[in-house]
Amino acid sequence: MSPDFSGSTRWPESRAPRGMVASPHLLASQSGIAALRAGGTAVDAAIAAAATIAVVYPHTNGVGGDNVWLIWDARAQKLRALCGAGGAAAAATIDWYAARGITGALPARGGPAALTVPGAVDGWWQAHRMSAEGLGSPLPWKALLADAVFYAREGFSASEGQRRPPPREPDLFGPAASAEMRRGLWPLYHPDALARGPLVQGDLARSLEALRRFDEARHEYEEGRRLSGGVAGPSFGLGHLEASSGNEAGARRILEELIQARSHRVVSAWGIAALHASLGDLDEAFRWLDVAVEERAAGLIFLRVHPRLDPIRQDPRYRALVQREGLDLQA
Repeated sequence: MSPDFSGSTRWPESRAPRGMVASPHLLASQSGIAALRAGGTAVDAAIAAAATIAVVYPHTNGVGGDNVWLIWDARAQKLRALCGAGGAAAAATIDWYAARGITGALPARGGPAALTVPGAVDGWWQAHRMSAEGLGSPLPWKALLADAVFYAREGFSASEGQRRPPPREPDLFGPAASAEMRRGLWPLYHPDALARGPLVQGDLARSLEALRRFDEARHEYEEGRRLSGGVAGPSFGLGHLEASSGNEAGARRILEELIQARSHRVVSAWGIAALHASLGDLDEAFRWLDVAVEERAAGLIFLRVHPRLDPIRQDPRYRALVQREGLDLQA
């Protein structure tokens, strides 16, 4: 027996022979439609919509979350899968939690609840690369995030639903909310704050604007290298850009060029170690740090504080190296 669809619904039937974007927020759907009208693919539309959702509906798809994709490649007649879910945080060990008094269930809120590295932005980037390289999209990366940056910087009016306290989560905006929630969440997202006027998220706008510069940075470097006739060699900065944007093959190519270049020009062993650390090659990172110590590389003054060495800080060899160099781990 066929189902009866004759009853009324508050969602009218919609048809769009040239493409359609569905999302939980009007502004996000408009961002997706704009990508299609600019000649982009359905993947571009999904990225643009998701980026805008991260601003206007962040509780469903923020930049600190994850995403998973199923993409139908009509040209190749192939279904592709992409997992934009981050890995477990290196420091999130049982001992780390126990040292902070957490021995039972993990907290549902706050910093200790963040068990994985956010994968959403990298998922967008990998999908963008597939759209550009595999599907022939003409849209640049920065265009896909343009609406998201605008709404974060200029603000938007929260919906009626966003201005209502979530009844099933009283620990967010109710009397039971922690001091951390009141300090970090309430100034922007408390229903009373949303009711006062447009929601402006300046920090988020600056973060998204920085993300938009991936392609620009790569283009400017490659253009500079072309204009120099190849005199400008490979760059540690570009290597880290490739690594952070998910292009591991590109980062490893640059790393190999830098190592080979040591035969005829000065290339810092410290820089090579930091790039290995960014790529997760911990053994090689420590090997090159030992070389940097032998060469008394200037970068060693940043050994304790440089963020590019964050991936190795939990390794016992890092502690031993810092102490061997006479630095204070806690300073």
